[in-house]
Amino acid sequence: MKRSKLLSGAVAVVMGLGLLAVTGRAWAQSSSHTSSHTKTKTKTESYMVVELGGQYKVISASTLKDEKKRVEEDNKKAIELWQDEVKAGSKTEAPVKKKLIVKKAGFKTQKGADEYVQVLKEKDQEEGKESTEGKPGVNPAAKKPVF
Repeated sequence: MKRSKLLSGAVAVVMGLGLLAVTGRAWAQSSSHTSSHTKTKTKTESYMVVELGGQYKVISASTLKDEKKRVEEDNKKAIELWQDEVKAGSKTEAPVKKKLIVKKAGFKTQKGADEYVQVLKEKDQEEGKESTEGKPGVNPAAKKPVF
């Protein structure tokens, strides 16, 4: 009888250790409990097509805020230059404020956004809109010079 109790106890200890080993290994392999297997979310860059002063441009979504700020600064500088000219006696018209218009966003690749720019350019040609590429400082909407 002593032997059966001893054998049962030994079997129980071995089974318990085996179960502990299996659950311990699963716990150790889970990424939430180990520092070497931390999950990092890679944010993929997306692109968008914007229109600025009659020209189409592809920018990354992360730079939209900076681009808007740059456009605002350019508009402010143009107004300041125009005001200086008016003070000097010039009778030039006020510069046209440039606007940054998002045409389409969510492109996964820059190539896809470039293809959409070509579609927009072709559409503009069909509608008879004048291209302003290579003509800095011209806003086709108002046909006024922008400083």
